Amino acid sequence: MLCFVDSNVVVYWFQKFESTDDLQTRKQTIAGNLIHRLATEDRIVISTQVIGETFNAITRKGKRPLSKDEAADAIDLLLEFPVIPTDITLARSAVTRSRQSHLSYYDALIVEAAIRSGASILYTEDLHHGTRYGSIELCNPFLP
Repeated sequence: MLCFVDSNVVVYWFQKFESTDDLQTRKQTIAGNLIHRLATEDRIVISTQVIGETFNAITRKGKRPLSKDEAADAIDLLLEFPVIPTDITLARSAVTRSRQSHLSYYDALIVEAAIRSGASILYTEDLHHGTRYGSIELCNPFLP
């Protein structure tokens, strides 16, 4: 079963956190373990949106943003996974999903990319855990 991983999970894998921040360190460990397991099992898929959002976040956010060179190396790791491209059809589907489900366009784009990928689970921190959209179930990996 394929699993789609949202950028908000991927960012925890790459960001550098102060060692005193237990919550951030916990999330980084969970994200790293999840991504490693899914990659080892050849079950992970992402989208071009995840790549762009991840690059932007890891070079601009946190106490110690990555340099663009470090971020480029991180993105190279992501590019080893199957990537769902954003095209006109996906954009239209996201607009429809946004209208029907009251999601932001960008959240709807993630949901639609996950559906297109054939994944069963969308790992995300931002959307409601346990919600289903078509064949996709949302799962927040950071919940206890």
